[in-house]
Amino acid sequence: MYRKSTLAMLIALLTGAASAHAQTDISSIEARLNALEKRLQEAESRAQNGGKPCRAAEKKVQQLTAQQQKNQDSTQEVAQRTARLEKKTDDNSGFEFHGYARSGVIMNDSGASTKSGAYITPAGETGGAIGRLGNQADTYVEMNLET
Repeated sequence: MYRKSTLAMLIALLTGAASAHAQTDISSIEARLNALEKRLQEAESRAQNGGKPCRAAEKKVQQLTAQQQKNQDSTQEVAQRTARLEKKTDDNSGFEFHGYARSGVIMNDSGASTKSGAYITPAGETGGAIGRLGNQADTYVEMNLET
């Protein structure tokens, strides 16, 4: 049969090969675990950084919601004021005030005040009344109060 030394050598060789194989498996597992830890840390970092834009978007949504609520409140206020004005219009107990005014300054080419009025025509001061309001002066005020 085999001699003891050959048998011992064969056992030692098989044990060493199994140990080397086991050592290879352990280092491979450790390498894979290290790679997985690195990927996990990168994913957590991305999640934290990704949360910043998300929080900013949530804040913007809150601001827009508040602005929309403010606009709705403003619209309701305008509607209430309009309703009150319509109610006042329906009441015949009020009064109305109407007015019109016009005035102006006439200057010549050198920037000095010059004569003007309803009777100034291209033919000189001897012409008849002209202009938008006929013989009214350059400064005019009209007021009406109706009950």
